[in-house]
Amino acid sequence: FVWIFYYTFIHVLYYAAGWGIRQLFKLRHPTASNLKLSRADQWKQIRHSESAFPMYCLVPTIGDVLAHHGWSQATSTFEEC
Repeated sequence: FVWIFYYTFIHVLYYAAGWGIRQLFKLRHPTASNLKLSRADQWKQIRHSESAFPMYCLVPTIGDVLAHHGWSQATSTFEEC
């Protein structure tokens, strides 16, 4: 069920943080060309990039499974290397 956590969190991060960063960018650079996209084009980009979410969730989940079974050589700290 780890993938459910990642899949849910990536959506929250993508939509909430993405909106927040866009608002901050709008305040700082109000004439930026990427802010001139239409609402439809913005949603098209969002839906297109959302197709990669399963891959974003799969990679950390596989890492967790490998670490759980002792098959991973990854360490938690640099000193453990």
